[in-house]
Formats: sequence, structure tokens, C-alpha cells
Amino acid sequence: MADPLLQVQGVSKTFELGGALWARRWLHALDHVDLEIQRGQTLGIVGETGSGKSTVCRIVLGLVRPSAGRVIFDDQDITVLPAAQMRRVRRQMQAVFQDTSSAFNPRQTVREALLAPLEVHHVGSGEHRLDLVQEALQHVGLDVSFLDRHPHMLSGGQRQRVAIARAIILRPSLVVADEPTSALDVSVQARILNLFKEIQRELRLAYLFVSHNLGVIRYVSDVVAVMYLGRVVEAGPVERVFSAPQHPYTRALLEAIPHADPAKRQRDVPILGEIPSAYRMPSGCRFHSRCPVAMEICAREDPPLYPLGGGHHAACLWHDSRFSSGAPSWITVPHAPGVTT
Repeated sequence: MADPLLQVQGVSKTFELGGALWARRWLHALDHVDLEIQRGQTLGIVGETGSGKSTVCRIVLGLVRPSAGRVIFDDQDITVLPAAQMRRVRRQMQAVFQDTSSAFNPRQTVREALLAPLEVHHVGSGEHRLDLVQEALQHVGLDVSFLDRHPHMLSGGQRQRVAIARAIILRPSLVVADEPTSALDVSVQARILNLFKEIQRELRLAYLFVSHNLGVIRYVSDVVAVMYLGRVVEAGPVERVFSAPQHPYTRALLEAIPHADPAKRQRDVPILGEIPSAYRMPSGCRFHSRCPVAMEICAREDPPLYPLGGGHHAACLWHDSRFSSGAPSWITVPHAPGVTT
């Protein structure tokens, strides 16, 4: 396999909250996160609020520096780059965020918003820039009549199309999309998701796509990472993870999806209680206090990501050969020796 476009290696992030010295608290947002994206591939990240999804996005984009670990983009460690060099790298990685109402300067027209990244990165001049603006609009299904409109004159779906056009106008290698459809109506969501896929085919982009909606992640992603309290608890090819989840948290999330067919409504792995505080992490497995199949040892031992074959990994002690004989029926235990780490 070719070298990945993006590698997140052992990234941790702790935020120190202000206040008196004796009252300071630390929020553990990420803990030893490993991810990678191949060129032209979509990695979907899913998890509850507070799982660390948006922090991953900000670290990848260089907006926040990790407390530990590094981010390798196009064979370059961007976590140690000075601002001037990072600015050049950012031309190759762009972002689309959730809130379209605050994504634009209300005083700027669509034309001005799309010209801005070309001016910042000194791409082209004069008529050539206008050609690039019109080309970007065409990619997102808008015509030149939108150029002189202000953001308040656009619908939510139209503003998101302009945001996507602004992200692709520099022809980046990677687009980070953080909940880009969650604020849109369902019918508009579908059109925007199809637009993301069409643009990826045309421009051969890679996406880091974040959502709390499992249906969205399944539709757009090639590989998926499931996050819980700052950790990746399961990762692998999207169809493999969704058809045969190997972590109780992933299985519970999938079973919580509403089904019109009563025969498919089942909840044999419910999520118990509330998500713990990121200020005071549980001991052992972070999911053990909510897990319906937890063992006593889960409160003491923190599981690694066990390799399950085919690029599939899950951080659950039931995949450890010490406990495989009593594993739930839906857990697949590899027969190869040396599974434990």
C-alpha cells in the first residue's frame, strides 16, 4: 500500500482550564489516538459529543498543537512546523465546518469569500482568479448569479455549497469536514453528501469526515474510527465495522438506530448510564461503567486496539486470548496466537 496522505500517531491533548492554582482542572480530550488516511480515501469519525472528534480535526488542521504525538501530512511532521511553513501546508488541507451562518463575513459577497483564499495564498491574478471562482461554483452546482449575493441571501444548503467551493478552490489534497450536514434539513443533507462524493471523484480528494450520525458515516466513508472519551475504540473498513461490530460501544450505537421494521428493533447491548466526565477518566477500560458485558478486570485493565484481521481493530478485553472462551456470541476472537499485547 502507498504511503498514507495523513497519519495521526499517538496524539494526546490535555487542556488546562483557568482559575486559581489550587482549583485548576485538566480536560483530557484525546489519549494516544492513531489514525491514517490514504490519498483519495474518506476516513469517517463517529462518536458521542465529548468523544474528541472535533479536537482531532483542529489538531490535523494545525489549529491546536497536541500535548503529545505527531501528525504526518504528505510525509512531513506538521506538529513542529513554524507558522510560515504551516501556512504553505494549509493550502493542501482545507476545512468545511458545521455552522454555515458564522462561516462567512456577512459583509462579503460570495465572490469576495471565494477570492479570499486565492489572495491569501497568492494564486493567480485578475481574470484567472475569477475563472477559478466560477469553476469552483460549478463544482458545487451553483451558477454565476450567486457571485454578488451576501450570506444572508442564501439558504443553509446554498451556504454550505459555497463553503465547499471555498474549501476546494485551492485544489487541496485533504478536506476536513466537521459535522458539515448536521445543521441542514434531511433532504438537503442527502444532496450535500452526494455533492461531497461527486467532488471527491472529480478531484480525487481525501476526506476526514466527522459526524455523530452513523448513517452519514456509512454512506460517505471507506474506513471508520469509533471514538469514546478521547480514544479510538474500534476502527476498520466501514462495511466490516458496521456489519460485524466488535466493540460493545459500536454495537450499541448501531442497535440504537431506529428501524421501521419491528422485527429489526433490538437492543441486546444497551448503553448504560451517562458518559463519564473528561475531567476524571474512569480507570481501566473507559467504557466499562456503561458496558453490559463488562468483566471485573475491565475496571482495572485498559485494553489496547486488538488486531482482528483485514484492517479491523477493537479495544475490548474480550478479544484477549485470556478471556476468549467466555466471549459474547457476536465477538469474533482471532485464532492466531499472540493476540494479547
